[in-house]
Amino acid sequence: MRRKKNYTMGEGNYYFNVKSGHQMITIYRKEKKAAVNAFNNYIKVGKDVEWLGCWDGKDFKETSEPSA
Repeated sequence: MRRKKNYTMGEGNYYFNVKSGHQMITIYRKEKKAAVNAFNNYIKVGKDVEWLGCWDGKDFKETSEPSA
């Protein structure tokens, strides 16, 4: 059974998931440049990552995965 996340997502923040074993870790950055940089660094070290995009309060926008 999947647990409910115990936090609210901030509007205008960029989010991505890092899969680590059985855990899914959600990471956010306030600026797109910082989010893309962190996302690419996780890819470089061989982590399994999933880009979510920019949260606008209801849905994720800019959901296309950034290029390296």
